[in-house]
Amino acid sequence: MTRLKSAVGLALATTALTFAGITALPAQGFDIVAFAAGGNKPDKGNGDKGGNDGPPPPPSTPTYYNWMDSDIQGVWDTGAIGVGATVTVVDDYSSGDIFEGNLDGTGVILQHHGDWTSDQVRMLAPGANVVERDWTSNGPVKLGSGFNAFNLSYGMIARDGLNVDNLLWSKREQSIIDAATSGSAFVAKSSGNDWGAAVGTAVDGTRDYLNEALIGASSAVFVGALRNNGDTGAKASIASYSTIAGSNATIQAQFLVVGVEGGESDTDEFANYGADCGAAAGHCLYGTSFAAPVVAGYAALLGGKFGTEDPVHIKTRLLSTTDRDTLVDLGDAGWGAEDFATYGQGEANVFRAMSANSPLTAN
Repeated sequence: MTRLKSAVGLALATTALTFAGITALPAQGFDIVAFAAGGNKPDKGNGDKGGNDGPPPPPSTPTYYNWMDSDIQGVWDTGAIGVGATVTVVDDYSSGDIFEGNLDGTGVILQHHGDWTSDQVRMLAPGANVVERDWTSNGPVKLGSGFNAFNLSYGMIARDGLNVDNLLWSKREQSIIDAATSGSAFVAKSSGNDWGAAVGTAVDGTRDYLNEALIGASSAVFVGALRNNGDTGAKASIASYSTIAGSNATIQAQFLVVGVEGGESDTDEFANYGADCGAAAGHCLYGTSFAAPVVAGYAALLGGKFGTEDPVHIKTRLLSTTDRDTLVDLGDAGWGAEDFATYGQGEANVFRAMSANSPLTAN
């Protein structure tokens, strides 16, 4: 249940796996939901497009691709590629759901949702240790040596009205929540594809309780999606599918946005959906699923560079150095209540975060 709308000629991708081993109350289970809104999700692999083997691992020397924000190049130029950081990506690596996309501009391939999110992290931070953890596993997520980050491009969905403090989490989710609460790992959580609803609110009688559990967590951020990477000369707006920060000040303080360059025209957000994606057409992947790994990759770059800073400080670096003049102003001139409610702290700028003298510098 990804709450994705459909359009003429557009069958948006939906992944929902009921994980019966997780219970909140007797007979109350969670659905694990991937926050992906495309590109193509064929019924089965196509040998002409490589099946779901995926692209080769990225080289240790970073390569810039058009879906990345141009700020990343300046970070790589400092020598920061994520060495010393571990990013654990909890995602779907084993189901029958596969997605069509093209991250490296060489041609469309088919992969699991988790393969795409892991590849994003590897391409942004090729020196980091990326650990793939299938979301059907139930053991705790273990920390690696050095700086740790988790990428969570999914939600734990159950009926509205439960008390998050009384939920019986799996060992996996509990370990993630504990790490975010204690500040032992940076957590990038996709905000969800709830079409303008605020983080933490109920939609269609259900709620993402993993979002709920991470509100106020010391090293967790919620990541919303922009239609594209913003620029002062071509400002970006929130993607139509993206969940927003909302009016809760605590959530606003841990919410930021990044561009998801699926491939669009000025008039059609999903213009290239269903088409083979070329280097000039974006990667054909849509959803906050593909926004969160960008921020996880940024955290790995920063955590590797600033080895003495813990995940809480890296979170502060990212949230206090965002761009706001790259975003469409939604209210009166200047950053106001409407902007905070939509974009949270603004668009992540990893170069500014890397360059800041102090992680506590105000935006």
